[in-house]
Amino acid sequence: MNFTDGAPMNRRLSSLSVRRLDKLDDIEAEVEEAERTVEALHSFLGGGADRNRILAMARQVNGHLEKLQASELDAVVTGDLSSGKAAAKDLRKQLNARVEAARASVVALHEALTKPSAAAAPDRGYERHIPPGIRYNKERV
Repeated sequence: MNFTDGAPMNRRLSSLSVRRLDKLDDIEAEVEEAERTVEALHSFLGGGADRNRILAMARQVNGHLEKLQASELDAVVTGDLSSGKAAAKDLRKQLNARVEAARASVVALHEALTKPSAAAAPDRGYERHIPPGIRYNKERV
């Protein structure tokens, strides 16, 4: 949503507001790209793609989203704006929500890929470390 050449606002914006909204527009483009990547990773999951490669890409996207939110999105100050303050605050809030949703999706994907399957690891927990012949009380652990 470009505030400088469209008409979401009828009044003229200060140059500071225009710069901040342009920065948020740039961040929005990066968030959209990350969201597309997350969707693609989810689609690869069922297609038999290499698990390790999907995991690596998921970790990379999660790191990028975390950095984007911490160092760029949160760095856009809106308190000193007057003409574009409401628009900048709203857009920043929306972008933060989208980043959090994308990160939650990546975490869910990561957990789905790293969760051991029943066929690969039938025994879970401490059972695999107990020598044969020793009784194991599952209720005590």
